[in-house]
Amino acid sequence: MFTTGGIGPTHDDITADRIAERIRRRPSPPEVMASRMRMARIPERTEMVENATGGPQGFSIGNVYVMAGIPSVMRAMISTVRLEGGTVVQSRSVTPYLGEGQVATELEGIQDRHADVHIGSYPSMDG
Repeated sequence: MFTTGGIGPTHDDITADRIAERIRRRPSPPEVMASRMRMARIPERTEMVENATGGPQGFSIGNVYVMAGIPSVMRAMISTVRLEGGTVVQSRSVTPYLGEGQVATELEGIQDRHADVHIGSYPSMDG
């Protein structure tokens, strides 16, 4: 599982409570360093997730990977993750440009004929 956000320097970044050595090596004024040090908090028994941008690292606990919420930084972090084994999951999105009521019966039929396939129907992916 991957999760993003919560490892930054602001008051609401509570996901991470050991990155201090790396952060301290990056020169900065004291007030900036104090803010950065909030990113040095991570749980015990974690493995670090490298950050190809050179910024603070993420971490993993078991199969849970915690990375930055900024998309470009998250991509830099995920590029360093090496996953091993596990089940391959394939996904496909189809946009029919129809209302859910117009496709509900057909989707139910497809799901009934293919029990190993999981179908989700979402009226809008725009939020």
